[in-house]
Amino acid sequence: MVPEGKKYPGTYLESTGRLLIGYPDPLGIGWLEGAAVFESGKAAIHYDSSNFNIRYNDPETSKVVGKWAASTMPAGPVGRFQHMNTNMIGISKYSRNKEPAWLYLQWLNNKENTVKLLQGGYSVVRASAWKHPDFKPSLVGESWAEVMCMVHQKGRDYCRPLVLSVGAVRAEIGRIIEAAIEGEPLQPIADKVVEKIRKITEKDGSDKLPMDPERAYMPTVIWR
Repeated sequence: MVPEGKKYPGTYLESTGRLLIGYPDPLGIGWLEGAAVFESGKAAIHYDSSNFNIRYNDPETSKVVGKWAASTMPAGPVGRFQHMNTNMIGISKYSRNKEPAWLYLQWLNNKENTVKLLQGGYSVVRASAWKHPDFKPSLVGESWAEVMCMVHQKGRDYCRPLVLSVGAVRAEIGRIIEAAIEGEPLQPIADKVVEKIRKITEKDGSDKLPMDPERAYMPTVIWR
């Protein structure tokens, strides 16, 4: 985490109040529970995953159908940055069936199936799918579709830092966010978190992972 990064959680939370605005105990619930609170109409704003729109649009379970809209994250001290978040499937190096798995991935991501995924409300990376005549933005949320198209053009082409011990690093970052929500002084906590993350990444070798700085600001590949 760069020195400026220590200020980000506090700056964001000072401007929005809570990650789940309108709910009395945002720290007491998880990601999916937060979506459930929002779709029940008991929260005003939810920091959303890219596919929660499916839940919000379900008339059988959601009370906010037709009453919600999506937007990008607000700008921070040094600019406005978004990340591309889509369903991702990979092939393990331990797989005993790499060739069939690779053929499956090609089939799943062909143009026809990509359009079907998008029709179901899942964000996809093929630009042609968003322009396909069979895709109707109104079915998935027009504001959601607009935001996702923008993010695919201007967002980061990765959504998490390149670290191997994801759980451990995520837990440390969470300490800063929790402190910001609870109104605690951030600087001493951030200093400790940065030091812990440094030790974690040095121990697991993440500090030696290659990363092109330009990829942190603009995607390099847009599928057609």
